[in-house]
Amino acid sequence: MHRASLIALRARHHDDTSHSDHVARLATTIFLGTLPAHKVSPLYLPALQAGALLHNVGFFEDPENHHLRGRDIVANEGLRGFTPLNLKPHELPTDHTHMVACIVAFHRKQVVPEAEPLWMELPPDLQETTLRLAAIVRIADGLDSNMEQTTRVIAVKGRRRPVVGVAGNQDTLDHDIARAEKKADLWESCIGAPPQIVAARRRSPWRPPVRRKDSVGESACIILRGYLTQVTAAIPGIGSILSVKPRHDMRIALRRIRAGLRLYRFIWEETAYNELSRELVWFGGLLGNVRDLDITILWLDKMMTACPDDVKKRLLRLRENAARRRREKLRRLLAGLRSARFSALLIRLDDWVARGTGAVHILPGAEAVLGDEIRKVLARRARGILRYVGTVKESSSERQHALRRECRRMRYAVDAWYRVLGKDRSDVLRTLVNVQDALGDVHDADVRLSVWRESERNVAVKWLRKRCQLERMKAWKAFKNTWPELQKKLDERVIESLANG
Repeated sequence: MHRASLIALRARHHDDTSHSDHVARLATTIFLGTLPAHKVSPLYLPALQAGALLHNVGFFEDPENHHLRGRDIVANEGLRGFTPLNLKPHELPTDHTHMVACIVAFHRKQVVPEAEPLWMELPPDLQETTLRLAAIVRIADGLDSNMEQTTRVIAVKGRRRPVVGVAGNQDTLDHDIARAEKKADLWESCIGAPPQIVAARRRSPWRPPVRRKDSVGESACIILRGYLTQVTAAIPGIGSILSVKPRHDMRIALRRIRAGLRLYRFIWEETAYNELSRELVWFGGLLGNVRDLDITILWLDKMMTACPDDVKKRLLRLRENAARRRREKLRRLLAGLRSARFSALLIRLDDWVARGTGAVHILPGAEAVLGDEIRKVLARRARGILRYVGTVKESSSERQHALRRECRRMRYAVDAWYRVLGKDRSDVLRTLVNVQDALGDVHDADVRLSVWRESERNVAVKWLRKRCQLERMKAWKAFKNTWPELQKKLDERVIESLANG
């Protein structure tokens, strides 16, 4: 299979979201882990992947019946270069295109194979294979029913009735599991007992392995070294249009590096610190421009599933405009990524984390023991947040943003020192995240309202503004519910307890 032909097909029909790519990854993992149960030859894995990648290709033209529209797109336009690995290109090419078209058609709603003409035209052996591949895609699609790419397959065990262990966001995981189980009906009808889908034990997020007895300089380098690894790991996928996750991961890692540098601000030589910060802001700006448009496009995709028919075409034009601007910003980002300036930034960061307290840009105070400094830093961060008590109002977007920034700094400090803090660390971190997320949603709504200015003539803009206003009201309510809780969590006694471990 030529992946380029699939990418081109998706691009022509405005299907460039990360949902289909995630479903393809889930389907591949399930397929390989359940081979003894479904007994489909691995030679048909390309057909499975093509069906998963294209299962939403008809969404923007006909959201309600996108499985049928997608079927027609695949069948009519074909898949250039596609053929299972066990066949030569001249053997049954139409059949295999129809297999993928049927997988697209069967991924949604109740499956009645006999009502599908393309399936009826397939040879009996390919009919059975197609149903089994579609059964896997249906389950994978159910596991990303929230379309946020948070649920992932951790492990697959068992032969006759496999057990699929999944992990993800606790707020949506149960719903995704229930949806996948509901969509396992095709597996049950053509293979047998469907796999058991269970919530696997969550993997703990990576946290810097610092110790209280470490020097301040040593702990700083440990923290920065871990975050630098996350930056470099995201580089290969940063230019992808099909998946936004690498850009998100790199942006978070860069923010954590900047937060780590600021956390230890008192030990860095000023000139070196300012120069490095300036370069991080430069590349973070390039990355942020693309990431903002990623979020805009994903939000518009979500809106298209809920908007009335007279708004869909106008929303599609707005989305096309956002996608065009994203391509432009992405070209600038990739140019920056390939530049000597970015290479110099990576070299400088590596120099900072490799030489530890012996680096010339670390001041003598770095020899102090970390445990003696934690309380002072946390208390300073808490005061930075609490100074906004009673001053953050619904209309004061500037102060909301400033408070969000202070919460982020405190959050990154708790996360960086998580292993050496006291038992209240999880509660404090969770509350910080809740407040930061609520303020982030308020900010996002404000940005959209400023972009899509009120227009009496544009029906789509009026509808979008109304949805933005509703989302903003919901986010502000969430902030008002969590903000008092955070104030309690930052009490002096809690900070003292955290600092003492």
